[in-house]
Amino acid sequence: MVAGYGWGRGREQGGSFVSPSPWSKLAAMRIIVASLTILFTLAAPAGAQTGPLHQALDAYALYQSDVSALLDADIASEAALESALELAARHDPARVSRGWVAYGALAAAQSPAFVRGVRSRVTAAG
Repeated sequence: MVAGYGWGRGREQGGSFVSPSPWSKLAAMRIIVASLTILFTLAAPAGAQTGPLHQALDAYALYQSDVSALLDADIASEAALESALELAARHDPARVSRGWVAYGALAAAQSPAFVRGVRSRVTAAG
């Protein structure tokens, strides 16, 4: 396996995707959460971050941050378990879902291939 990338031999050699270890998944999640936090904090002035898109993204970023905290949590007592459950339960599933969709849309809109595909479809549709 290529170190850190999760791939076995190349596909041309008959290889296939090899699932990365849980530690690399955890590291990737932490990087995503940190990136989202920085993106949302620095992307626009504070007054511009009150629209529906940013509200949805903020809800998703908070959820991801809490998930990361729970992955690192040492739940060794009843009180720690109760605290972890409260942290997980504080999120409204509808808001998290809207944020997840908004994040996916934002990521797709930044992909030149996706933008070309949408423009091509719009042009073809007239």
